[in-house]
This record gives sequence, structure tokens and C-alpha cells, in this order.
Amino acid sequence: MQDPLPAAAGIIVEAELRTLLGALATTPPGRRLTVGIAGPPGAGKSTVAEALAAALDRACGRTIAAVVPMDGYHLSNAVLDARGLRAVKGRPETFDAESFAALLPRVRDGESPLPVPTFTRDLDEPTPGGIVLGGNHRIALVEGNYLYLRSGSWPAAAAMLDRRVFLMVDREACRGRLLARHVRFGKTPEHAARHVETVDLVNWDRIVGDFEPGSAVVYQNG
Repeated sequence: MQDPLPAAAGIIVEAELRTLLGALATTPPGRRLTVGIAGPPGAGKSTVAEALAAALDRACGRTIAAVVPMDGYHLSNAVLDARGLRAVKGRPETFDAESFAALLPRVRDGESPLPVPTFTRDLDEPTPGGIVLGGNHRIALVEGNYLYLRSGSWPAAAAMLDRRVFLMVDREACRGRLLARHVRFGKTPEHAARHVETVDLVNWDRIVGDFEPGSAVVYQNG
């Protein structure tokens, strides 16, 4: 049984559900509606995206939504080790942003079947073809930290999004959520605290600092 959805996340899901069902009605046949769900680490992006996909499916009585995770484009640990980046895994330079940006036009154009990589936290590695988008998937919920960064290949990815959502959460609340997450997935409390300070909160500062007000619908998620 899944844990109950936090109240703030539930409000976001209900608001976006109404908006996206309306937008879907005007999306041309054969093309997917693409929705970006971005925000700093610990903002609840995956939770909101998964809950929103389930709500869309329930509303339509069939599977129409899929979550496309940016995390599937993490560079492998072997590549990170070779580049000396393993210690800062999670920063923008530890992703294959170019390949991620190249995927999104294919997602938006309705290509089917379309294998999409995912990220397996237990393995701490990307999984090629972790999901496959089919012709039934009319809405793609693209979620990740860096969708709206204004440098590198990220703007090309953002240009493929029909709607942009940004989840905001207090920096200290993020710290607590991320510490608990890292310990849950196997880090010692000391390693988790070090990673939060040297990677996650550095990312929080960059994502929030680089976000352009007015470029997305902003929700406070806790």
C-alpha cells in the first residue's frame, strides 16, 4: 500500500490534473503533451510526477501518462570514476545532457515504441530502456532537477516542453528530506550529511538561483 500523498503535493496534483486534461483536448493527434516538473533536490518532483500520472490515468480510464525521468541520463559510475566525478554525482556535469535534450523531440513527436532510460536507486546506476513509451502515452511528465537551467544543453530540452512546472521547497526542509533519503538507500549518516552539504545543497543554490521567474508555474511543495 502506498503512503498517503502529502497535502501540498495533493493540491498540486489536483490543480495540474484539471489543466492537463484541458490541454490534452487541444493536443494534435499523434503528438504527446510534454510537461516539465522541475525543482531543487528534495522538492518532491518524483512523488508529484508519479501521483499526477496515476491521477491522469484514473481520470481517462486508461493508461495515457508516463513519467520520463531526467535521472535516467546520469552518467554511469564507471564513466564518473574515469572523469573523477563520482564524489559529486548529481551535479549537472554528471549527466548526459546532450542525449537527454535529443530525446525530448522524439518524446514530443509521439515516437512509439520509444525506450527511455530510468535510474535505479538501489543500484545507483541508470537502466537503459527502463520504460517504453507507447502510442497510448499521450502525456509525458518529464521530471528532473535541471530542466530549466539556462546553460549548456538544458535550454534545448526545455524548449520541447509544452508546460513548465517548478516545485519550490525551503532549503532546510530539503536538507532533512535528503538526509533521510540517502540513509534509506544505504549511505551512512556521515556520508549522507557530507553528500547533502557538498552536492545536494550546492545544487539547490544553483537551481533556485538560475530559475527565471515567470518561466514556469511555481508551486510551494512543503
